[in-house]
Amino acid sequence: MCYNKCKSGGVCKVMLKTKSYAKINLHLEVISKRDDGFHDIITLMSKINLYDEINFAKAEDFIINSNIDIKDNIMKKAYDLVKELRDIKGLSIELKKNIPMGAGLAGGSSNAYETVRALDELYDLSLTKEEYFDILLKLGSDCNFFTAKSAAICTGRGEKIKEVEGLKKYKVLLVNPGINISSKDVYEGMSFDGNYLSSEAIEDLIKKDDFKRFKNNMQDFVFAKYIAVKKLFDEMSALGGFKTMMSGSGSSVFTLFENEEELQKAYDLMKNRYQFVIKIHLI
Repeated sequence: MCYNKCKSGGVCKVMLKTKSYAKINLHLEVISKRDDGFHDIITLMSKINLYDEINFAKAEDFIINSNIDIKDNIMKKAYDLVKELRDIKGLSIELKKNIPMGAGLAGGSSNAYETVRALDELYDLSLTKEEYFDILLKLGSDCNFFTAKSAAICTGRGEKIKEVEGLKKYKVLLVNPGINISSKDVYEGMSFDGNYLSSEAIEDLIKKDDFKRFKNNMQDFVFAKYIAVKKLFDEMSALGGFKTMMSGSGSSVFTLFENEEELQKAYDLMKNRYQFVIKIHLI
């Protein structure tokens, strides 16, 4: 976060700027449906250097302006949950949305986390770890991931995080076909066989730099329902990278590359086929 400087030369907590990072799932397995209607999962997620740009400022009311049309915004829900716990006034938000929506990149969850963090900083709330956890869990199963520095194995609904180290900062080609996919529909429609990698197995594969067993078991359902996503996956699998996967419940697909030259060749092949094609890297 970046604060404004006061005239006195100190830090003035009136306005702050932040980058709200996206994520990709390097491994994702939905294990089973729970009695509460949610699903148990195990996933390896990493932040990527694709981000929304947000300016937060204290205000009398809650106000949000964005470069896209936003309805039922999760940032307002984050504000309301914090307001239930602490005596705060309003919040002004200027949001430049760069992360595609409904794309399996958790842009909304990242925005929600940054909103909670901004309120904590601007109003000197000193929220506890437990309060952060509870607020973020109410906002979404993957919101707690964004408390991690870069990469983490997430279990439960996705809210239990274990940060991991040693993950190489691979080059990534990320493509979104412009299809908005409902995570709820995918969770409700897919089936699972009960087999999955344990956290220990995932950590061991990271140490070995072995991505062969990493997968996304949401892909089969999405590919059957959305032919365009399957077509994109097939195109990207032929680009010469060492791993191609769908992120989250889709519709974004990514391919990992060892070096910049390979990434550039793939980018040149894809850049005119889809509207959203970017070169990024794992954080």
